[in-house]
Amino acid sequence: MSYIPMVVKYPLTYRNFRDAVTLEDLDLEIHFAKEAQILSKDAKSNTRLIDGINLVLARNYSENLKEEVKKGMREEASQGIYPGHAPFGYRNNKAERTIEVDPLDSPMVTRLMELYATGAHTLSTLRKFLKSEYGKTMSRGNIHLILTNRFYVGSFEWSGETYRGTHPLFISDRALNAKREFVSVTPAYRYPFDITSKKPNLKNGRDD
Repeated sequence: MSYIPMVVKYPLTYRNFRDAVTLEDLDLEIHFAKEAQILSKDAKSNTRLIDGINLVLARNYSENLKEEVKKGMREEASQGIYPGHAPFGYRNNKAERTIEVDPLDSPMVTRLMELYATGAHTLSTLRKFLKSEYGKTMSRGNIHLILTNRFYVGSFEWSGETYRGTHPLFISDRALNAKREFVSVTPAYRYPFDITSKKPNLKNGRDD
């Protein structure tokens, strides 16, 4: 029989029923310190009953923890604080739990917006520009995400809702106005400039 170190709490061992089945299949002898229980294939029925009850409670603990995390994220979103990972051009300030402008990446976003506002660029040419001017390799899909992300004009989506963000804006007025027009239609985005055969298809992130 294999052995594992002593476990302090059930939630640290069981997160769901699948975990319990996995541990049982491994034929381990598990020592629960707080409950003063030893669980193994030779354990008595009363011990297994208690283990089953604790398993249900542990799963409830995990599910409740998930609900509280989601609740906290929704609360942050309602206050205008984006609860996820900051998009390119921004960075998460973990100490202050805010999002701030990234001084290294934000100029690239500004230039992407300004260049696209001229109507003379496709996703491919923007990609080449980033590589030649900044040494930055970025896929056309990621460029497409930047161009269509509402975050850069001051709002964001979370759990199907749109919120007004409190994060600072940094793109130029010209690019900002073009960007606002660019994301003004939901769910599909339209071109803010004249459409030609050389314009990128921003609905799928590819060049036509």
